[in-house]
Amino acid sequence: MAAVSDQAEKTRIVVVCKGNICRSPLAEILLQNLGRDLLDSRSRGVRGWHEGKSAHPDMMAVATNHGYDLSSHRGKQLEADDLAWATHVVAVDAATMDEIKSTFPNIDPTKLSLLKRDGADINDPYGGAPADFERCFAEIFEAAQRFVSGIADYTLLGKVSRWQ
Repeated sequence: MAAVSDQAEKTRIVVVCKGNICRSPLAEILLQNLGRDLLDSRSRGVRGWHEGKSAHPDMMAVATNHGYDLSSHRGKQLEADDLAWATHVVAVDAATMDEIKSTFPNIDPTKLSLLKRDGADINDPYGGAPADFERCFAEIFEAAQRFVSGIADYTLLGKVSRWQ
């Protein structure tokens, strides 16, 4: 994948889920690794339930098994500064997207999308079995690959990147 020129601005993605300990931290690290020359990413939760807490142990284990490290992650709640920073605000499911819209009614709708291109939800593995976390990893990995590929296509064409 070609690097973004020094003059081009990297795409800045904030991935959002409910509590910021399962889906969004995994998406953040996958996007960052898959698109390292093209984008910067961060993750947040729409709720402050897990503020300052580590990623879920089962998600950390699955990530580690696939060569990714979530050990430094600490949960954070989505704030207006995150929206100002981001070129893309990416929700993992429709309910999260709706909550973003209701909490931040002035959000630029062109920044907002779902992680999965087909608009499908990524189910929350929280409270589930280890196999649920593995399925979640597979879904997020595929969605992240497609997302990064879309950004690369637009960047190489010299156009503004929009995931829609």
